[in-house]
Amino acid sequence: MSNKRIKIFFIRNFTIDPLFDHIQNILKKKYLNANFFVSSYDNATIEVLNKNSEIYKIKPDLIFVFLNIDSDIDFLNNKEKSKFFNNFYKNINIISSNLKKLNSKICFFNIPNLENADQETNIFFRKTNELIKKISKKNSFGYLDLASHVYKVGYDNFYSYKFWKLSMFPFKELGIDILSKIISKHIFLLYGHQHKLLILDGDNTLWGGILGEDGIKNLKIGENYPGVFYKNFQKLLVQLKKKGILLSLCTKNNLSSIQELFRSRKKDLILKLSDFSAIQSNWKPKYQNINLILKKLNLSAKNSIFIDDSLFEINSVKKIIPELDTLLMPNNASDFNRTLLDFVNINSFNLTVEDKKRAQLYVDEDKRNKEKIKYSSFTNYVKNLKIILNVNRNSTKDIERLSQLTQKTNQFNTTTIRLSSDQMSQLIKNSKNNTDVIYCRAKDKFGDMGIIGLAIISICDDKVVLKNLLFSCRALGRFIENAFLQYLFKYMLNKNIFNIECDFILNKNNKIAYDFLIKNNFKLINLKKNNYIFKKKINKLDLDKKFNLIKTI
Repeated sequence: MSNKRIKIFFIRNFTIDPLFDHIQNILKKKYLNANFFVSSYDNATIEVLNKNSEIYKIKPDLIFVFLNIDSDIDFLNNKEKSKFFNNFYKNINIISSNLKKLNSKICFFNIPNLENADQETNIFFRKTNELIKKISKKNSFGYLDLASHVYKVGYDNFYSYKFWKLSMFPFKELGIDILSKIISKHIFLLYGHQHKLLILDGDNTLWGGILGEDGIKNLKIGENYPGVFYKNFQKLLVQLKKKGILLSLCTKNNLSSIQELFRSRKKDLILKLSDFSAIQSNWKPKYQNINLILKKLNLSAKNSIFIDDSLFEINSVKKIIPELDTLLMPNNASDFNRTLLDFVNINSFNLTVEDKKRAQLYVDEDKRNKEKIKYSSFTNYVKNLKIILNVNRNSTKDIERLSQLTQKTNQFNTTTIRLSSDQMSQLIKNSKNNTDVIYCRAKDKFGDMGIIGLAIISICDDKVVLKNLLFSCRALGRFIENAFLQYLFKYMLNKNIFNIECDFILNKNNKIAYDFLIKNNFKLINLKKNNYIFKKKINKLDLDKKFNLIKTI
């Protein structure tokens, strides 16, 4: 991802160019660079309908639909407002239906209501944003809730009527800062910088005071000032956990003291020890404990945030683990929630079942790892897990999760093709045209792993072409991926097809998938830069009995 230059197109009806330098400076912190392109002011819809326009020529990686409504709308009568908004709804539908045909990431902004607008105008704005949200969810577009950010700081602090009339650039300095961060965070999400883990300090972060000096009874947390702010911060952490963010604790305290704290002050503490997927409570340097947490959870530092109130600890960790995001908490605990929400990158718009139970998935995984130690034979270990693989073909009931797998899976992903929910749905609906979407979910005696594998295949005459094969990294290494491949082989043999090809685009992350194909005797038959084609001729001898340890249904 280093120094990647992204083409970003803004469909807008106002001046937006002054934002670009601010966005660029933020992106550079994650080694991303962007080229920015904009539509004309007044004919964005016509531009989208024109297949010869710039948006189709440059083929942007990312498109933001960012339309504003002039505050003068409030001076129209109700009939004129109704006509204006109906035309606005029509344009939004036209823009969305045409953009989704592009191989670009699409993101819509909602529209903040006007300050002191009358009731009729409020109704129109609400309907507009309901439409934008519905379109975004249906098509798996990004959805940026600008209205909520404007509401938090105040319309007059965000927008300038004077600037709008002078230059068609409507934002004040605070608005520029907030908007640049919102846009940059969305770009980070699309390019692998989603936060999956919060690594939390304890003292003066989860509670007020220092456990070892003040004692359990004197720590500030509860309903009184300032303890209520720490309690509210814990409430926010619980909400983030429900959205799929993992929590871990990294504190310089004796573990026995931490355990006693959570027992003695459980009425005041919102969090429980069981809410933490990993705990390192000792006197070792924090960077060592953080590395242990990352290793245990098999997560990358770049997808994690270390949160502490000590500048010394922040700087010490950042020096050793530079790719880890760090967040120094403000002196005033009342600012904790806002500080974290402004910083964390999380896409909670299309949550899947797997997202909501991510913490439990890691608990189950920890149990599997502990079980593994008991066995000298890996085969016996897998047999004891009693794994069941449930395979589905061309089913539309899990569209969101299947799309998410293509979006987030990097290590075991043969082509890294990213598909929206709408694109996945269309692919399944066209399955009669010799294309199959085959996916699997796995469970064992410790729990349900959810949907973890996907293959998109195309049947061409006497061969099957694997257009994409991917597996969630949490399921790898227990013969599950082998059992799924065996299923595909059996599927082919039942159709009297004996040749299989696999498209492969090699990148710095997916060598695991490359090695898997080599290990399963796929032969390289073509190479152009990093684009490979693997080929294999199969027969019944390829159906290895040892993979029958996994029951496939």
